[in-house]
Amino acid sequence: MKAFPNVNKLGGYTDNVGDDKGNLKLSTDRANNTVMNELIKLGALHLID
Repeated sequence: MKAFPNVNKLGGYTDNVGDDKGNLKLSTDRANNTVMNELIKLGALHLID
């Protein structure tokens, strides 16, 4: 929060549908695509190794 004081919330939502393996893949894909793209738009890419 200190690094990005203008960001109000970063969250994800899920349900209990599907198996653990499928849900893990879905969560990973979301993080690697949606969240990464948003961080790039915000200019935070330099903070990611």
